[in-house]
Amino acid sequence: FHYDGSITTYPYQDIRITGDPETGFVVVDNRGVTYHFDVVETTTKNGITCGYSATDSRVNQYNSAWYLSQIESPICGAIDFTYAASNYNYEWSPNEYDNGTGVVKYACRNENLSQGRYVTSISSTNYSIDLDYSTNTRGDIPGAPRLDEIRVNNSADNARIKWYRFGYHEVQSSIGNTYFNNEYNWGGSGYDKRLFLDRINELGFSGTDSLSYRRFEYDTTPLPSRVSTGQDRWGYYNGINSNPSYVEKTKVYVKQPSGTGLGQDYVKEFGTADRSIDSTGLFTQAGSLKKIIYPTGGYSQYTYEANTYNLQNEDFSVRKNYEYYNYICGDGYECEERTEQITLMGATPSNETIEYFTINLSQTITMDYFLAGDPGCSSTSHYIKIFPENSTNPVLSIYGQANDTTETFSWGFNAGTYRVEIKVCDSENTGSSIYAGRLSMQYLHNLGSANTNELTGGLRIQRIDNCEGDGDCLTRIFEYQDQSGNSFGQLLYSTNTLDYNVDHHCGITVLPDSIVRSLDWSVVFDFANADTIITSDLPCIRDFEDSYFINDIIVRSNPQLYSWGNTHINYGTVLIKDVESSGTSAGYTELNYTSPRDFVDMMYQGYNEFDRFDQFFFDVTDTYELLEIFKTRNPSPSLADKYPPDITAYFFQGTVLPNIFPTIGKEKSRKYYDINGSLIKESENIYSMRWAGLQSFRSNSTGNELSIPRGMSVIDHSGIVEDGLPLGYYIVRYNLPTMWIGLKSSIETEYVDGRIFQNHTTYTYDTVYHVLKSSETLDSKGKEVKQETFYAFEYDPGISSIATLMGTNRHGTAISSVSYLEDDVVSSSVAAYRLEGSKPLVDYTASLVTTSPISGFSQSTNASGQITSFLPAYNYNTTLTINEYTNCGKPSEFIQKDGVSQVVIWDSSETMIIGKATNSSRDEVGFHGFDQIPEKGWVLSGDRVLGTGYSGDYYANTKLTYNSLPAGEYIVSAWANGSGSIGLDSGNWQTVSTDSSHWEYKEWIISHPGGKLTMDVTDTTVNYDDVKIYPKGALLEGYVYNSRFQLVTKSSANRDAVHYEYDDFGRLIAVYDFEKDLLQTQKYHQVELAE
Repeated sequence: FHYDGSITTYPYQDIRITGDPETGFVVVDNRGVTYHFDVVETTTKNGITCGYSATDSRVNQYNSAWYLSQIESPICGAIDFTYAASNYNYEWSPNEYDNGTGVVKYACRNENLSQGRYVTSISSTNYSIDLDYSTNTRGDIPGAPRLDEIRVNNSADNARIKWYRFGYHEVQSSIGNTYFNNEYNWGGSGYDKRLFLDRINELGFSGTDSLSYRRFEYDTTPLPSRVSTGQDRWGYYNGINSNPSYVEKTKVYVKQPSGTGLGQDYVKEFGTADRSIDSTGLFTQAGSLKKIIYPTGGYSQYTYEANTYNLQNEDFSVRKNYEYYNYICGDGYECEERTEQITLMGATPSNETIEYFTINLSQTITMDYFLAGDPGCSSTSHYIKIFPENSTNPVLSIYGQANDTTETFSWGFNAGTYRVEIKVCDSENTGSSIYAGRLSMQYLHNLGSANTNELTGGLRIQRIDNCEGDGDCLTRIFEYQDQSGNSFGQLLYSTNTLDYNVDHHCGITVLPDSIVRSLDWSVVFDFANADTIITSDLPCIRDFEDSYFINDIIVRSNPQLYSWGNTHINYGTVLIKDVESSGTSAGYTELNYTSPRDFVDMMYQGYNEFDRFDQFFFDVTDTYELLEIFKTRNPSPSLADKYPPDITAYFFQGTVLPNIFPTIGKEKSRKYYDINGSLIKESENIYSMRWAGLQSFRSNSTGNELSIPRGMSVIDHSGIVEDGLPLGYYIVRYNLPTMWIGLKSSIETEYVDGRIFQNHTTYTYDTVYHVLKSSETLDSKGKEVKQETFYAFEYDPGISSIATLMGTNRHGTAISSVSYLEDDVVSSSVAAYRLEGSKPLVDYTASLVTTSPISGFSQSTNASGQITSFLPAYNYNTTLTINEYTNCGKPSEFIQKDGVSQVVIWDSSETMIIGKATNSSRDEVGFHGFDQIPEKGWVLSGDRVLGTGYSGDYYANTKLTYNSLPAGEYIVSAWANGSGSIGLDSGNWQTVSTDSSHWEYKEWIISHPGGKLTMDVTDTTVNYDDVKIYPKGALLEGYVYNSRFQLVTKSSANRDAVHYEYDDFGRLIAVYDFEKDLLQTQKYHQVELAE
């Protein structure tokens, strides 16, 4: 997180991840900061107390979390996290199914036993945070700890900085279901209890005074038990407490195949639960946060509304699996061909169309198939065929030999209706062989005009009323749109109850042998009518019945939401309109978000039973396509002997799609408008990129196939590259799609010994304005050379292309060049400087070609039209020079654009600035207030004295030496009291008055020959504080902080100073002048008292 609380994203390429799930992980970012995640939490998952079966004895134990134990800076210390163990049980919803008998089966209650961890302290150089918990006080999760207090302290002396105490209340539900409770035997496990945070109180440093920091109010609509069956399709409370199970009432349309004696079509209902959406919103809002009350009596009040979506003209990805298994054929029985015909999502059941497989978008479909038949049959006896509607001529025929392996291919289909036939031949009448055919495919289906502004589960903010104690309010009204500007959201995923596992098991029993054939059923959900359509023409025959019937369809309930980021609704734009109490508009904010719809339907097949690697499939149209990967003899003549050409890498079979997307659902842009609707400011976020690229490779030299964990890639710098490619030299080339900035590019990456050796990025333009970033480069030994070069410019449309952008960066200096393909190349070099936070200065030298103006940047041209000023897209001080850094890399001396030098004096921890000077160098200035130890320069012969100093709580009364002061004219000053004299080692002594309670300002003007300068006193009854040394003509300010890191004294460039006083809660209450005469007081209005 950023210091202001906002989320900070890191480019995926700028972090390195090592470790494993057993021991933990280490993450290193591009600044060298190391994050250790090695405190492991273990969870044991049990299924217990089943309704219609014995207790499920299966135990699944796994490492469920890795906690951060340390953040380590490469040069500036660390932040440590300490944890305590906590074992507790958490029971959650059961898995249920209904096979058409009207009775829920295998309704097993699930339990997680967590060997958890909770943080008890966080410590760093200056701060420590203690977190106190109470145990055995939570009714909702028995055994889990409850956070009661947080205390922030000074690590050095444990001085209290902040102290917070939390207050709670617990609500027990009175809404239950007798059948449900009895069935699962839930009781005493906390499933019917909720814990609510009532208030946060702030305590004073002493712990005696207490203020109400925040108070919270909630919707009082009674909540059911946590595992209640009164849930809508998305898992939100819908108020229907009479549901005896989770299985939704579902209609199944079964279409039997045509032909003599094949039975009749019929409709069957499964489940009894009403999982409809709460249209009133009354029950969905139960227990939701309604108001936050502040100490001054003001408050924020929240109003909610239901989410809405529209599926009109949406393209949904559909996955279909056809399976045909031919087991043992009975004597005298042939193994017949069987056909499964399916209907896609969104179709309406009808006798005319229900048996057909409809593609309503012309597209190329990637398919996997497998055919394994009896070798005694001809090769044409095992096949997969796809026919157009009402045609006997297939558009696609696949024939298989015996024991074939899985193959992958792509085929272009026009929009239309098709059917699939699978045939596997068995020439034997007896035996135990199993022959099978399987076809898997994924394609897009457009829902057309279905579903207009349907309600979906959950709530969204409608308005927030931020009101003062006197009732004056500023209201924020929220309006939501999809990516096209329509006033509804975009449904990302189906609900939990749409994920039906529908099994079909049919058998022909003719003793002594039997035939068993099984097909996966097509599941179609009709959003408008909440119906599921299941179709097949495979009959089930039993020898004792002269009829055909479906004997086993199972509709399951799975209470899990399927999505990345646990969200089921997405909005493209959120408008936040500010309205004053008078109704006057106060402007508005527009938030634009990326849409994950283009890439949410990613399917990973992994390894199949034949140990062959299958690829990723994406239903996106704008993908990063791998052009080629090849092995060359050597990357350069000097490496020819080291990398012989006898290793070849095999990658994906077919097309590789290493897609890169912006982070899903993250904020893309933000716009600010004034009260007249005029755009004030617009900000764009740059996202980290996700690679889903190379997953496996094989080396001919070893015969071994290695895999890369899902989510990692050889393209990132996360450490996986070290285990990625075999030893050798490789080049990988990628084409990139048009980005949102209009940039088209390609990437060529060289690998040496599994590490990136060199990246080359080629850029081609199709718009006028572009933003470019150079690639990262590693040297031949795998050592990373960081590059940080950005460009933003316009170019002459007559210049059509730029060839290559390359470069290196050493010690903060980036040297970059852009070479052009045109013959009339001109170039010039310029230097630009950037100071960003505490990072060192970056010196940019760029060579570029263009004669057109650079929009938004200052420039000048010579007689030849060459550009002599070119700045990357940042805020700049073009003449800023940093001359000196601290040990932690923080600037301590730099020259500003007007030529004036400035010095920053840090404390020994390099976290607080204790002095600032102008018109001087770092070695020429010093400040010591004794509450903080300066970063360098001073030596005190004795201990600091704790008491009432001129500033802060410490002062000195022994010899003080400043080392290595350059020769020159200086001003030395201090505040002193007591009875005696204080002076410098040059013999410049000054008398201090006998009034030990009064601090006097003392000043010396000296000509120093160079070397040490010492201040001393004639007697330890003489005290001194706030010592300054600075050249004549310079200005120096000093800053002193108390043990709670609050500024207590700011001394100006002369004798003037300002003193600050704080109350027991750390709030400023008084300001005093240099003689500590009162200048200002502050009082605070507190309405809410602590309880």
